Amino acid sequence: MAQASGTFNRSVLIAKSDTVNFDGSTYSASAATKAIPADAIFVGGAGIVVARAVVRDMFAPSQAQRVMSQITIFFGIAPAIAPMIGGTLYVYLGWHSIFWFLTAFGVALWVANYRLLPETLHLAQRQPLRVSNLLQGYWQLGLDPRFLLLALASGIPFNGMFLYVLSAPAFLGDILGLPPTQFFWFFVLNISGIMSGAWLSGRMAGKLPPKQQIRYGFVVMLLSAVLNLVANLLFTPHAAWALLPLGVFAFGWAMMVPVVTLLVLDLHPERRGMASSLQSFIGASATFSRIVLCAKRLNDWKTMPTSERN
Repeated sequence: MAQASGTFNRSVLIAKSDTVNFDGSTYSASAATKAIPADAIFVGGAGIVVARAVVRDMFAPSQAQRVMSQITIFFGIAPAIAPMIGGTLYVYLGWHSIFWFLTAFGVALWVANYRLLPETLHLAQRQPLRVSNLLQGYWQLGLDPRFLLLALASGIPFNGMFLYVLSAPAFLGDILGLPPTQFFWFFVLNISGIMSGAWLSGRMAGKLPPKQQIRYGFVVMLLSAVLNLVANLLFTPHAAWALLPLGVFAFGWAMMVPVVTLLVLDLHPERRGMASSLQSFIGASATFSRIVLCAKRLNDWKTMPTSERN
């Protein structure tokens, strides 16, 4: 995807990503058992990678930050409404209807992209489809310390939030003692933090220097992390306060990530597609390492005698 997003029509790549998504949903909807869709999850990875490059192609920095903030808001809204839609479809129409809905949604996205999305990668800006050019681009970005630090600046904090999502059953159920019917409070606080932080980022676009806005975001995340650590060291974890720092942390992340993403794309404008792809790759790599760490720590915690868990 790193090379394709800088060589081929970006609008076509997004359309192909939509095609992969609704093809996968159609296959899953046609399955006879629930086990097959679980093994037939298709990921249209081009979508988010190319979309970021398209946003920067189309808009000036301040407006691009506002659009990135809106994307982040939808990033928060989607996991909030998706379970409600899926649950309603499952109860009234059966599990197949969920995938048919995703198929229809994918078709609608494809039509919207085809009719409304302009091509932003002009012929003069396209990279040649050669292995040597691809390796040169990886070398250029991989040896750029500013690029690597910016990619990590958005990826590592996100994975700090994602750790709690991965460990939600143990954290919310075993440690905080919440029943499954109360797990939604965790997601409400985190989604509210993401949406409000992204909204504030859009409001600050063009009014604050990017470095200052990023600094504010990291200060919020640092203070919430320190508060969370100190509180857990001094007090027995309780749902009344243990969830609040997580929502504040999400607020800080969403406040700075649109700015960081734009800085990543602007470091090497001729390779925006590759920069977006590598940013996603670095974030995914960090996610995988934390999944392994989280799984190990949870396993150690669950096998530990109850008297030693605290």
